[in-house]
Amino acid sequence: MSNPIPENVLETPGFFYPVLTLFYHVALRGSLFIKTRKLQLQHTERFALYNQLTPTEKYFFMLETFWVDTNWLELLKKRSILMTMPELQQVIGYLSRTPPGKVLPMREFIICWKNVWNINDLLQYLSPFGLLKIISDKGEIERWPTYEASVTVTDLGKIFFPILYHERNITQWNIPYIREKTGKFIVLPGLRKKKKNVRYEPFFTPFQPFFKGELQRTLPRREYTMGTFIFKVSLSRSCWRTITVFSEHYLEDVHEAIQDAFDFDSDHLYAFFMDGIPWSGDYIYAPGDTEGPFSDQVRIGNLGLHVGQRFLYVFDFGSEWHFKVEVLDITSEPGPPFPVITEKKGKSPEQYPLYEDEIE
Repeated sequence: MSNPIPENVLETPGFFYPVLTLFYHVALRGSLFIKTRKLQLQHTERFALYNQLTPTEKYFFMLETFWVDTNWLELLKKRSILMTMPELQQVIGYLSRTPPGKVLPMREFIICWKNVWNINDLLQYLSPFGLLKIISDKGEIERWPTYEASVTVTDLGKIFFPILYHERNITQWNIPYIREKTGKFIVLPGLRKKKKNVRYEPFFTPFQPFFKGELQRTLPRREYTMGTFIFKVSLSRSCWRTITVFSEHYLEDVHEAIQDAFDFDSDHLYAFFMDGIPWSGDYIYAPGDTEGPFSDQVRIGNLGLHVGQRFLYVFDFGSEWHFKVEVLDITSEPGPPFPVITEKKGKSPEQYPLYEDEIE
């Protein structure tokens, strides 16, 4: 499962354990697990639903999460996917035309697609799904692919790669990529227009004919959660506020409530980072910024939040005030017409301490 490079030691960074890294990201992106305050993984209610699926349905939920929901910037530790994602689609097209069993030297992959991050990373992440094998002169290997390795498409890959290329084009189905490209906060990928209606087709649909009734369900995509949300917004352990909001409120409303709760002047740009990592690709910016999606376009109910989830609110990109936001509770009851500050602890800090000292 961990599939480490032979030279790894206990202190080796996690991305050198590619299979473990892959399923770590898939488990979090699929909301099967959340990270606790102790940096441990704790399973969610969705994990119980996941265990009710058939083995085939479990496989396709993992493949869908990898293909649709995973932020490849996080997975591959890169800054931008706008230029390289179309090239990734070309790689899938090449694999879709490759006969199973044909030996493809890794060296040629690296030379032809040198801009697709590290092409060996991509192939290593496709391997656990059974779509291809990474081999050497000694046979199949369990290590990071090198120039000396080769790749072969499996019989399963022969079936899947054409579908992934033609019907599940990753530039139309990977949500983090679409959000970065369009600046819009989309929830459902691969939408098809039919007359005046917009129809969403589940990811697994074109694969169903190959599984004779074993593939009927998946976990639902969280299009919208109606109800009341209670957030705990913290600057430190001794300085925090709780804010109650309605699912119909926008993130911009949460921004304004945080400003009021901590007695700040809303005079700078801000951003929400939904993975809790500052300056990651999982962002929602202030309306006045140059990149979307924007906070006045995203309702709380569309965020797919769950109890225990944490995200980050960064205010003033110069001073960088970091507010940690935790989802304390979600109920189905209608929320207040405006965000309400329900509890306070600790004195609000001075927003401009140096400036105020100079005035005195």
